[in-house]
Amino acid sequence: MKRNRLYIIPLMLLMLWGITSCENDSPAEQPAGTEAGSGITLKLSIPRPAASRAAEEPGEDALNENTIKTLDVFIYREGADECLFYQHFSLTPELTGTGEHRETLNVEQEKFALNTNHTIFVVANSTETIPSTGLSLTQLKALPASTLDADKKQDAFAMDGQQTMVLNDGIIVNKEIPVILKRAAAKIRISLNYVNGYTPLENNIPYKKLVNYAVDGAAIAQGTLVVSDLQSMSSFTEQNTGAGYNGQIILYSYANDWTKDTNRETYVLINVPVKNAEGTTTTQNYYRIPVNYRLPNGSTGQTESLYKLERNHLYDIQVNIDKKGDTDPHTAVTLDAAYTIQDWTTHEILVSVEGINFIYVKDTKISMPNSTQYTTTFQSSTPDVEISKITVNGVTVANGGKEVNITATPNAKSGTISITSPLPENFLAKEITFQVKNGAGLTQDVMVSQYPALYIGSDISADAPGGSQGQNNTKMYIMNSFVADFSTLPDPDEFDEAFDSGFTHYAPDPVLGASYAAYIRNNAVLGYPLTDSDGASIDTEENNRRISPHMMLASQHGTTTAATYAASRIKCRDYVEKDATTGETYSDWRMPTKAEIYLIDILQNVKVCEVKQILEGQYYWSADAESSVRFMDPRVGQGGNSGSLYASVRCVRDIR
Repeated sequence: MKRNRLYIIPLMLLMLWGITSCENDSPAEQPAGTEAGSGITLKLSIPRPAASRAAEEPGEDALNENTIKTLDVFIYREGADECLFYQHFSLTPELTGTGEHRETLNVEQEKFALNTNHTIFVVANSTETIPSTGLSLTQLKALPASTLDADKKQDAFAMDGQQTMVLNDGIIVNKEIPVILKRAAAKIRISLNYVNGYTPLENNIPYKKLVNYAVDGAAIAQGTLVVSDLQSMSSFTEQNTGAGYNGQIILYSYANDWTKDTNRETYVLINVPVKNAEGTTTTQNYYRIPVNYRLPNGSTGQTESLYKLERNHLYDIQVNIDKKGDTDPHTAVTLDAAYTIQDWTTHEILVSVEGINFIYVKDTKISMPNSTQYTTTFQSSTPDVEISKITVNGVTVANGGKEVNITATPNAKSGTISITSPLPENFLAKEITFQVKNGAGLTQDVMVSQYPALYIGSDISADAPGGSQGQNNTKMYIMNSFVADFSTLPDPDEFDEAFDSGFTHYAPDPVLGASYAAYIRNNAVLGYPLTDSDGASIDTEENNRRISPHMMLASQHGTTTAATYAASRIKCRDYVEKDATTGETYSDWRMPTKAEIYLIDILQNVKVCEVKQILEGQYYWSADAESSVRFMDPRVGQGGNSGSLYASVRCVRDIR
């Protein structure tokens, strides 16, 4: 089996054994390949990230994001401040991030203490003047990176990396020490999608302006450089100026943290001339795009990464132009966005090739949360790559069918695969599959999961349904929200769907349903509801407005007869149900908030929503103890003891 390695940007230090003293720290003059005895060789190659590493994206050569012009190497004894060794390299020709490169360090093994750790720092593309003796570690930490222009294609980016190792173990053997270079800057990339009848105004280009960005930063990740002054672009510039291209806005900034001071928040203002569905045009139409605003989801370490820009991170932002902006940039309308925040780094792609033929697709399991477009890349041994066997929710379609378009760069051995699909309107995820095939007959299957802003999934309960009157649904419905905006939630419009034999619409109330929808649109807040020490939802007006961004509803195993609020609260506290899909047993149930109950009742009575008969009774308790919620179109529960103070409960749990 032949193996091809495809490399993007690198840095590894291949350490052999040294020959010169610390005082002789000028750049090595000997050409690559010259024998240097036991010299320490600097080898530029590819880092090898762990297989479990989070999503990452390499830099773009066209934007000089991988360019390396100079290297500065510092070596310190672990725990000490004195620089034991320093050497500068000017690379001619400059590196573009591919292939390999070697330089020899002028230092002897005996320079370093026996069996003692030393730390090697590598700084790339520094524009500072560094003395021939190097810098103390304190001075290195205070070293600034080169000044950054947020709205420009940079000449090169400041990068750094470090590694700690024993340089002198008394044994003369070759040693390979990886040092991964990472950029000091953060990259912001914004894509605009036009929905809800809004279209870009012909012959009018969007304009952008970055506010509160850092032009200065520390040269190394452990830097102590204090950057207090933030800057804003002096004026709006065209979308494709600077580093922007292909309809994407690209901006740069050094690290910024506004956790404790919201006045330092980094954000982007855009002016997008548009035409709405009625044909009305607006040329001064300003929006505000937060650069890093996400609701905490409970993930370990997530809170620490919110409300800040971090080094070597790509903030990929997809925004929908779905509403009118403001004519004044100072009162610009904030847009909801889908954020993908990932390492802006490098990785190794290992392609196994049979003979000389291969097909490789970078992303084979793709997630499109609240997004209508996605682009990945392919590599092939032949240039005749085609897309075939497209399915949408299990149904075979031609390319373009159900408005799903998948295109690959034609007549090319490497290129992009672009997926375009409108967001599902039925509150369910859309599953798309297709096959990438080349002329050698090799194929690669790709799976795409596309999610609307609000969607319903389900697991299967391992417990038998406990309801009467045909309530035998084993699904544990899971409700997911990607954006904190319920303003487009429709009024319920289906009160005539077919029920099981023997059941009728005995109390449909469209007016009541419309009032619930109005409550959600005007009052609902996306966030995990607050709970007390027993795990029960707190009964306050504010908390009852909350809707969990990710919650599970008990199956009809949890169906109850009407009871008091207090009894229902205890029911949820003590409720247990096993999930057959995951094999887990859940005991962290709570009463739903009033907004969550309203939302469930709305969705099951919206015609386009494919999930029906979620909750089928007439009255259900929420966290609001004052009164239960009367459902707008119940299937069961007429008569008996059911009422505003005597109702059923269906427990929910937050998925974090």
